[in-house]
Amino acid sequence: MAGFVHGRRMYEVMRYWDEDLTEWDAEERDFAAAWRRQPKWVVSRSLKSVGPNATLVGDDLEAVIGGLKAQLAGILKLADQSWHRASPISV
Repeated sequence: MAGFVHGRRMYEVMRYWDEDLTEWDAEERDFAAAWRRQPKWVVSRSLKSVGPNATLVGDDLEAVIGGLKAQLAGILKLADQSWHRASPISV
């Protein structure tokens, strides 16, 4: 997978995995490590910054996705607050 494209709300939910918590078991630590390794593009007009391995995308989503498709190989997962319906985009 080439990375994730998130809306603000989903990104804010997933930021939970950016910091290690002592109560996590091995499976949760593995998931967090995998999450952190993946590049993320966050679509938001209200956020001013994003965390590690993430890029803030403003208004021109179409141009950004077009550029990612030209640069990357693999699948981008498009996920918003209805994460169970994440849409893959071949790049």
